[in-house]
Formats: sequence, structure tokens, C-alpha cells
Amino acid sequence: MSIAQYLAELVKAQLDGRKPLDLPEGISVEEILDIARRNHMDYLLLGALIKVESLSEEHKQIMRSKVMGSLMRTMAQVTEIKELEKCFEEAGVKNQPMKGARMKFIYPAPEMREMSDIDVLIDADCMKQAKKILLERGYELTQEIKHHDIYMKRPYMVVEAHRVLYDKTVDGQQYRYFSGFSKAKLRDGYQYTYDFGKEDFYVYMMAHMAKHFYAMGCGIRNLVDVYVYQEKYGKELDKAYLKEELKKCGILEFTNHMEKLAAIWLGG
Repeated sequence: MSIAQYLAELVKAQLDGRKPLDLPEGISVEEILDIARRNHMDYLLLGALIKVESLSEEHKQIMRSKVMGSLMRTMAQVTEIKELEKCFEEAGVKNQPMKGARMKFIYPAPEMREMSDIDVLIDADCMKQAKKILLERGYELTQEIKHHDIYMKRPYMVVEAHRVLYDKTVDGQQYRYFSGFSKAKLRDGYQYTYDFGKEDFYVYMMAHMAKHFYAMGCGIRNLVDVYVYQEKYGKELDKAYLKEELKKCGILEFTNHMEKLAAIWLGG
């Protein structure tokens, strides 16, 4: 079994809540540890691998520490997402949680989908109010970039407050397509918090993946996202609508390739 095949086995075992096959000959624990670290997949990969009985207690202890650290981080992030949404609602700040902050809740359990920061789109007219809220919650503004501000609260909480989702000078098609909150819908029971529908979230997910892929490459976690999303919503998605919208963003062919790759790697 190759490393790619065994990674697929670990991912599917954790998603399915079962024990994976034993570690194949020629693949080391250190190799899996390194891949998990580089791809922000400690809980998904190591949480499965730790169930393999033949591993040494030393290796299991290392993995327990990493899995517990990942779990604690997710618990803190999920709590913070809910608190921020509450604060933004009370202050009338138009907002939309993005990327991992929504993808977490599409996986069988939030801890299975790690993220390094909380991304949220803020209406340009509400950025000052959002800044005030974040500073009051103990964050420090560490960096101001063209289309988003980065806030940090020690030891590891990071929030990226986006004015826009894409830089118009770099990703022109996506900038125009996702301008403002044009593709988002007001969340049920909320007045200022928005979400994408199933199809539009998928278009955004693939556009974001393409952005990273063409700029510097992207990790295997993105392929797992595609697999998980298709497994959960694939039969419900409006394929004709998706085709047209992906074409508008210039990523239809890219999406087709990534769906095939995810199906080959994780779908067998």
C-alpha cells in the first residue's frame, strides 16, 4: 500500500468512526506526523492512526498530545465563532463567517476539520464597529492588508476580518462574482449574519482552493473538503446552476479535475 492509499484509509476511517488498517511496511509514523502537521490534519489523520494497536506507546503519546491540542483549539474556535456572531448581531454588524468557520460544521464533527484562523467577511461600512468589538474581546490588530485585517488573541486565536473576499487586481473574476454579500442569504433567525446556500458555498470553496492552488499550491485537506462536501450534499446540488456559476468564475475545468482526483483518491 502506498502512502497516498494509506492516507486515504486514515481519512476514511476517521470520517466513518472506525479503526484503520495497520500501518503498512515502509511507511513510518514520523512520515504521517509530518504530513499531518504540514496539512493541518492532526485530528483527522492522527486521531485514526492512534487506534492502530501495533504502534509503540511513545508514538501514541506524541499523537495523543497533538490530537488533544487540536481538539482544544477547535473547541475554543467554535465557542469564539458563536460569541463573535452574537456580538456582531447585537452591534448590527453585517457579517458572514467564511471558509473553515463554516466547513467545520459540514464534517461529521467540527474537530475533524482544522483551521488556523477564523475568517469572517464584514461589510465595509461596519469595519470600525467590528474592530471595536474585537479589541474589546482582547484581540490585537497585528496586520492590515489590502482586503483584510488580521487580529490575534494569545495563545493562538486569530481572526481575519475581510472587507472583500478577493483582491480585484489579482482575482478579477472572483472579485466581481463575490462582490459584497450578493451571493449570500440572511441566516434564519438572524438580522445581520449571512451564509451561502449549498451551491454558492461550493462555488466559493472551489474558488478559494483554486486561488491557493495557482498561487502556491494547496494541501490534501482541500481534497478532503471536496470529498466530504460531495458525500454530504452531492445528490442535492443543482448541477446545471453549479456548471454555469463555476464557468463565470473561470474554474469549471479546475473543479472537474479536483472532483475526479478526490473521487479517485478517497472514493476508490
